[in-house]
Order: sequence, then structure tokens, then C-alpha cells
Amino acid sequence: MRLYLDWEPESVTLKGTLSDGTEVSKEYYHIDNFLYIKDVYNNLDNIKQQFCTHRKCKCGKIYEKSYYDLCSECRAKKEKEKYLALPIVELSFPCFVNDELCMDSDSIEDYIDSNEILNNEELEIHPAIKVQFDFDIKDYIDNWESDNGLDDHIGFSDEDEIVLVECESNINRIVNSNLDWYDANTKVRMEYKWRTN
Repeated sequence: MRLYLDWEPESVTLKGTLSDGTEVSKEYYHIDNFLYIKDVYNNLDNIKQQFCTHRKCKCGKIYEKSYYDLCSECRAKKEKEKYLALPIVELSFPCFVNDELCMDSDSIEDYIDSNEILNNEELEIHPAIKVQFDFDIKDYIDNWESDNGLDDHIGFSDEDEIVLVECESNINRIVNSNLDWYDANTKVRMEYKWRTN
């Protein structure tokens, strides 16, 4: 079974094929009836959720219904255009090669070999960055005091201060050690020298 909504300039039609091979073509709305646009879109959303198994992409391709508004080819093209529009920076490590985190040039070589990448067009390289978590326990306590109407009511001894600083250091260490790398909003131009052996 394959059912999808076909949006034409003047109408919206449910089209497709049922499990028994029966062709379906049922017009739901025509431009002459588009009086209450909000109601039309709500109704079409219900139809899409209840009946549709597929979607029609802007390029005309019919694809299995998913979270995406575009087919896989159009999504890949859009992602490539987005990547090509990024500013170029120098290669630094760590970096992402496609979606793989590489810590050095050897890991880039390994990634290229294991994925049998054949040309530079198949490589997308982004610098990897990690945001540092910086927890200030005294600011936290001051804000807590202020939120609860207890301004300057808490006093700490020297021993307490030492414990608080140690707690702050441990919190920052634990959180920062668990933060993931993510790709920076830049790209690296790298021409890989393809082996000839």
C-alpha cells in the first residue's frame, strides 16, 4: 500500500495504490473551496496522519513517510549546500571527518581506508570543539540567597570555603569530562592525497 497527498497549485489529492492494487485518487480540496485555510491544513494533517504511508517531495519523488519534509536525495543535497556555504578554517585536531571524530591524521587515514572513500567530494571535515562548563559555587549560593530573600545571611568559615572550592572544582571536572565534542560551524579544506597502490 502506498498513499500520499499530492499538492497541486489548485488542489490537494490523496493518491496512491492500496494493498490489493486498486488505484486511489480522491480530491480533498480545490482552490475554490479554500475558504478557511486553518481548517484545511488541520484536516489535511489528520488525513496525512491517518491514511498516508508516503510523502511527495518537492522534487516530485514519492518516499516512505518519515519525520522529514524532503526525500533522502534532496536532504543530502541540502546538507551539502549548507556545508559548502560554511567558512573555511585551517585543519586542527580533533576534527570530524563526515560524522567520525578523528584525533589525528592517522585516524583520518584509517577512516578513509575503512570506509573506502574514493575522492575528496565524499569528505566533509569540521573542526571539533567542546564547550567548557564553568560552575561558580559562590555565584550559585548568592543567587539562591537572593531568590529566597536571604541576602548576606550565610557566612562561611575558612574551612567551609576550602570545602566549597573543592566541591566547585570536582563539579567542573566531572561535568567537563562528560561533555561530548561537536562540530564547529566551519569547515576545513583538505585535499587528501589518494594512494595509487
